[in-house]
Amino acid sequence: MTAFEQGNKQGRGRPKGSKNAKQILPKQLTDEAIQQLESKVKDGDTQAILFVLNRVYPTLKAITPEGSLDAQLLEIKIKEADEFEIRLEALEALANERSK
Repeated sequence: MTAFEQGNKQGRGRPKGSKNAKQILPKQLTDEAIQQLESKVKDGDTQAILFVLNRVYPTLKAITPEGSLDAQLLEIKIKEADEFEIRLEALEALANERSK
């Protein structure tokens, strides 16, 4: 009986909560990886720690549709920050000229 035939008790597709076979790692492999990570942490290998953390908890990316109110507000805030930076650089240059 195929997935889409009448009378199929399995339903359509993979059952809820089941894991993708490609994402399931053997316990021995995960235990070994955890042991290696623990040794790297003890050695103070920050590159290895950051690599693992970035893979487990990736950096969040803003998802703001173009033209939305949020996007317009962000554009205004970015423009304000740019203008502030330009004014600050001008003031610092003026202060440096006066102190010479």
